[in-house]
Amino acid sequence: MVLILDVARFKYEFSKAPQRIAANTSRRYPSYWVPIRTLYEALIPYDTETNQPRGYCILRRPSKPEPSPALLVLNATTPTWPSLYAPLAEVATSATSYESLISTLAEILRSPSGLPTVTSRYEGAHPSTLAVLSKSPSFDAAEGAKAHTEYRRGVARLYRYFAENSALYKELKTADDLWKTEITVFMLALLSAKDMKERMLVTVKEGIEERLSSDLADETIKTEVENVRRQMESLTECSVEDGICSRPGGCCGKNACS
Repeated sequence: MVLILDVARFKYEFSKAPQRIAANTSRRYPSYWVPIRTLYEALIPYDTETNQPRGYCILRRPSKPEPSPALLVLNATTPTWPSLYAPLAEVATSATSYESLISTLAEILRSPSGLPTVTSRYEGAHPSTLAVLSKSPSFDAAEGAKAHTEYRRGVARLYRYFAENSALYKELKTADDLWKTEITVFMLALLSAKDMKERMLVTVKEGIEERLSSDLADETIKTEVENVRRQMESLTECSVEDGICSRPGGCCGKNACS
């Protein structure tokens, strides 16, 4: 038998009534026991809102300490990614040298407004989400403030680390100093993304490997870059699958969306 604690995921729109979810869930959808087979069969049908089966996830404590999580995330979404990615992909396709590729990308990205960059997870959180968390009975305001302070210190340390240790950071002469760490992470992720590497000339890829190998091997830098790169590649795949690339021939993959 399995205890069902909450089946209200698809019954309320969080944005319309976040403060009422907890109270209404326990009253309208009480906990109850069901056989495992019944639960399994209930997960199989496709949901009309997502066109996917309900599915499940398993949560467990890690058997060994996890590596430090990335502090920065990509600031882009599936609808905005194709048009933002297109000019960057064009540069990768047309660049004839490592130097021209880096300088052109840095010039495009030096003003982050309207362009994809990366940001801290806390800064990227929606205000309504933070407001709801603060009202939760299990939310400890003191612990939350402490965690926030430690997180901000971690971000500050990360900025200093990139300034002192990243080869690309030191190369970016045209990048906006205020956003230089974010731009560095974004560019390293971009240059190591599968689709971008497929577009580049062999000599350009060799230049990247030669000049930036130390950055991509550094564990602290690698943690941030791989996190953003995975998000980039996921957005690229989603854009291809949804057919929303913004130019013939595909901004997200050479043969996509033609």
